[in-house]
Amino acid sequence: MVTLLPHDRFIIQTPDALQAVIARLEANVEPPKALRWSFNRNHAPYEGSVSESGFTMHRIPQGRNSFIPQIKGRFETPAGGTVVHITMELHPFVMSFLVIWFLLFYGGALAICLSGSAAATEALLILGLPLFVLFGFWISFWFEVERSHNDLLKIIVGQVPKSRQHRLQKFFFLRGAAFVIAGIFPFIFIVHHASESPPAREVPESFRSQ
Repeated sequence: MVTLLPHDRFIIQTPDALQAVIARLEANVEPPKALRWSFNRNHAPYEGSVSESGFTMHRIPQGRNSFIPQIKGRFETPAGGTVVHITMELHPFVMSFLVIWFLLFYGGALAICLSGSAAATEALLILGLPLFVLFGFWISFWFEVERSHNDLLKIIVGQVPKSRQHRLQKFFFLRGAAFVIAGIFPFIFIVHHASESPPAREVPESFRSQ
């Protein structure tokens, strides 16, 4: 379920025993490294730790990606299988950075708009830009949630329903559209500013026709 907050909880059930689930997770999770080269692909898809009680991990990106969710799992072993309770959330540092950036940007933008130094169209563009940027970040987080959700289904259960595959594709295209729109905003601002007619210059009295 997609929510406004970057936080998700769900359950994966399997008839397999706990030790089998742990073995599958350990095959796809490696210990964290202090220094990791982005171009090196000789690694597991996830890094973290797995124990008898649960796991903590996150996907290893190819390059930098601040919106990969932090994943925590907890095991339950009812009769006849294993239940995995999973929580995904944005890293607290990234969340704090976005909140501070948003407040600082709007603090400056509101000061400019209220001072009257920006036209109405420019004010709308200035105030609307961070909303589209945050929407792009929000979509990026949920795209990563869907990606990791599918990975965990494949690891724990062994298959991913087609409905979830289609859902991931929708998030992929929606994320691309969000960043395209956010990228268009500065271009519109520049074109609008350049198209404005310069103020008429006052002709000096000495050059006026007699």
